[in-house]
This record gives sequence, structure tokens and C-alpha cells, in this order.
Amino acid sequence: MTIMIIGLLIFLGSHSVRIFAENWRQQQIARKRGETNWKLVYSAVSFIGLVIAIYGFGQMRLDPIYVWHPPMGMRHAVALLMLPAFIMLAATYVPHNAIKAKLGHPMVLSVKIWAFAHLLANGRLGDIIFCCFPYLGYPIV
Repeated sequence: MTIMIIGLLIFLGSHSVRIFAENWRQQQIARKRGETNWKLVYSAVSFIGLVIAIYGFGQMRLDPIYVWHPPMGMRHAVALLMLPAFIMLAATYVPHNAIKAKLGHPMVLSVKIWAFAHLLANGRLGDIIFCCFPYLGYPIV
């Protein structure tokens, strides 16, 4: 589980640079010859963090720690909650739509609904950590 947490910290850390170190980010963009190079490095670090997190998640599943055993009916609740999550995710990429106008950035809420839905159906500690991670980066909408 440590590998998964390290990967999630790298992934969240790269996504938090603009929030916590904007001046450093601007210095790096100026020093590294432009925003394109910054985005390449940012994307590579984010991708590496995501790969490490996914690998760690797979390793966690080999020796799981169960916090609770959810009832079978929760799988149906997940299916129901995923419908608006997918709609909001699609609305993120459709320009000038009513959902985007109301929510501002529907992908944030989509990820939060996805995470909450999967918490209902998964009771392993690694699942809880993996699903709660999106809540650390953004305020609840």
C-alpha cells in the first residue's frame, strides 16, 4: 500500500503546484524556455505518479485489509450514481452547455461522485485511500 500512496502523492503533488507554489512554477516556465516544456515535464511527472499508484493499487489487492464488507445492493447504487458522473464528465468537453454553465467545472463533481460511489461498494483500506484521494485536491462542490 505504501507504493500506492507514494504514487498518489506524486500525482496530487504535481497537480497542486499551481495552488501552493505558483511563483516557483512561473520561475520554472521562464527558466525552461516556455510553457510547452513545463507542460511536458508536468505531464510526465503526473503520468509516472499515476502509473506508480495503479501498480501499488494492484499490489494492495493481493493482500487486502478489509474495513467493511459492503452489501451486494451497493453495486446497484454504484451503477445508478455512475450515470450522472458520466454525464458530467462528458459535459466537461462539450462547449457552451447548461451543465457546464451551472457547475463551472463538472469534471470535479464527476470525479467526486465516482469516488463516493466506489466507496459504497468497496470496503478495502486501499480502495478507501484511492477513492478519497480526489477529495484532498479540491473543495467539495
